[in-house]
Amino acid sequence: MHPDAAFRMTEDAARALAAMLDPIAGFELIPTAWRGTAKLNRNKPAAVRARVAGRLGDHPLAAWMRMS
Repeated sequence: MHPDAAFRMTEDAARALAAMLDPIAGFELIPTAWRGTAKLNRNKPAAVRARVAGRLGDHPLAAWMRMS
């Protein structure tokens, strides 16, 4: 058996692949702004959030964590 034989397509498979690839269109996105996101995981117990907020000290995220 030829080494590439396992990777040869039948005519039906080639037509199916062409039909799936035909509608694909490339495009380019140019970012116009960046935004940072902070996930504070409010699902943690209050004791864990308090401990993390304490270790953050005066960081603004610490105040947000203490709000809940």
